[in-house]
Amino acid sequence: MPKSHLVAETSSEELLNGESLRVILHPDSKRDAQPSSESYELKHIFIDGDIFWGSFGTIAHSVTLEQTAQQEAHKDKGINSSIPCAYAYSNHYSFATIFSYLMNVTRFTETLAYEHIRFVSKQTDQIIWEDHKKK
Repeated sequence: MPKSHLVAETSSEELLNGESLRVILHPDSKRDAQPSSESYELKHIFIDGDIFWGSFGTIAHSVTLEQTAQQEAHKDKGINSSIPCAYAYSNHYSFATIFSYLMNVTRFTETLAYEHIRFVSKQTDQIIWEDHKKK
């Protein structure tokens, strides 16, 4: 996926000023017959200059019949989509990180299934500390 598909409508500075971060995942309609967007609040944020990563808490996905067949086919590889996982997305890198504490696994996966990955922020928290030396 070209980096241009990563759309950051927020900045590291806004996040440092207390704004909450959401990721909106727009599926690639060419790859998905019934595309529907997903949105998650990224409660855990890691910032390095203009680059940020955001992750949301552990969730367990519902499993379809097709996924059950895929799980059976991949069980020897340790892949199980019904295991609770946490996901992290970056405004700079075109891959996601998947964590599973139950499987003790961290994986990196390309985000090719998404046409656009948007990052948006919203002022939800008050600033409780400010570095006056920065000014």
